[in-house]
Amino acid sequence: MPMATSVVPSGVMPFLLVGGILVGLIGLLVLIASCKVYMKAGRKWWEAIIPIYNIVVWCDIINKSRHLVWVYVGIIALMFMGDTAYMIASIANLVLGVWLTYELVRKFGKGLGFAIGSMILPFIFWPILAWGKANYSK
Repeated sequence: MPMATSVVPSGVMPFLLVGGILVGLIGLLVLIASCKVYMKAGRKWWEAIIPIYNIVVWCDIINKSRHLVWVYVGIIALMFMGDTAYMIASIANLVLGVWLTYELVRKFGKGLGFAIGSMILPFIFWPILAWGKANYSK
């Protein structure tokens, strides 16, 4: 009976393992930072980790209509309707994400550059927002 062979060369496995652990730790850092940001805005920490509901709370934090959640859900649904719809939905999702992030960081006294930075390098900018001196203002 032949032995099973791996698709990944054995010398690469430690790098994949370390990389996976590193990505997981970075994700955990961003998750904890987002919980802290929600707490700074006067919300409960767990509201940051529940899918869809966290967007409802985000809209409350930035004083925007909760109907934006339906726009977000519509964009997600659009992604399953073919290639062109997927492309349009991806662009709409990016625009909505930048706008919602900008509105959030603006509540903490930050600008567009910080919003873009928090989307490109969330593991740097979210902890700054969470544990920095920025205060939430309605």
